[in-house]
Amino acid sequence: MKETILIALLTYSDSVNVSFLWWIDSIRALNNDPDHPRTYEIAYIPGYRPVAFARNVAVTQFLQHPTATKLWFIDDDLVPTEESIKIFDSSADIVSGLYYLLLMENGIPKVSSAIYAKKDDGFDQIDVKNRMVGQDIISIDAAGTGTLLIDKKVFLNSKMRLTDEYLSAEGNKTKLNGDEPLPYFRTLFKANGCEERSEDIDFVWRAKQAGHRCEAVLDARFLHKKETLIDWFI
Repeated sequence: MKETILIALLTYSDSVNVSFLWWIDSIRALNNDPDHPRTYEIAYIPGYRPVAFARNVAVTQFLQHPTATKLWFIDDDLVPTEESIKIFDSSADIVSGLYYLLLMENGIPKVSSAIYAKKDDGFDQIDVKNRMVGQDIISIDAAGTGTLLIDKKVFLNSKMRLTDEYLSAEGNKTKLNGDEPLPYFRTLFKANGCEERSEDIDFVWRAKQAGHRCEAVLDARFLHKKETLIDWFI
């Protein structure tokens, strides 16, 4: 029996790049291949803010799906390649593909991977240029959710679901309604409102602590469609 993969496409505009549409069409074509081990469905998650809420909307749809066994987050600013499907080369509970971020470090622009290793009170980006020859799958402690494949067992682990209870704006103890998206992703903030830990790093790290195997497939390549000011490099 074929495994069903639900691809959650998070988007904050009314359009996606043409390469993405080509990739979705090629992925759907695999549904007609009797020898391919998986079928793919697309869940369109449009415009929800903040991003942790959007991811919880996708998780809730996934858990309500009658046959899907894995949820594949792909953000609309990624550009999948023919190698992107290699994310299934790993059987880990959480698997990241490889894409790059553009960060500022001490005023200097730096291109970095979106996969991380735990270090002290924070996380360090893993430098994939230093991997050993033939080392295509590596263990990780956290990852971005730009492209992240998550097994259903992660969401069924009681340690991963966050509490339904919260303080209302009036300071009253209350709970989520039964028809609201389930709480799995959260963003952590400092007392002054500054973000301390993003929803994706928090989720993967909690899963790792809960005993789930987390890996990155370095050959599962994605491009990252980002723009920046030219004076960053001048």
